[in-house]
This record gives sequence, C-alpha cells and structure tokens, in this order.
Amino acid sequence: MFPVTVIDGHTVVGFDQPRLEQLIAQAEAAARPKFGAGIANVGKAGRKGVPIIFGAYVGRIGTGSIAERVGLAIGDVIIK
Repeated sequence: MFPVTVIDGHTVVGFDQPRLEQLIAQAEAAARPKFGAGIANVGKAGRKGVPIIFGAYVGRIGTGSIAERVGLAIGDVIIK
C-alpha cells in the first residue's frame, strides 16, 4: 500500500514531499486574486502646515487588474 494524493487534478503516488509542497503552494496562489499593482512604502515629509503622509506608493498598474478596475493610477498613495 502507498498513498495517492490528487491536488487540482495532479496525482502524486507515494510520499514525494517536495512535489506535494509545490502543488499545495500552486493551489494556494491560484486561489488568491491578484491585486495587480506594484507598491512600495512611502513617507512624504510635510512642509509647514501640511501633514506628513505615510502609505503605499503605487508604481505600476497591471492591465485588466483589480487595481486598474478600482481606479488606481501610477503615483497614487494608498493611505487607508
């Protein structure tokens, strides 16, 4: 007797831990929607009377992505 595991239509016969971990990681990644934006931390120093802004700077937007559909643009700073 030996184990047979099927993950997303891929069959693993026996206990092949690296292959099982690979298939599980692929299945988890496919289940999460992609936001489609390249972002980086930002801290903009304020001038007199202007508050300091902290957030995520949008540097890239993927075509057809969730980020594009919600109206984000390159140069936006996400603060909430």
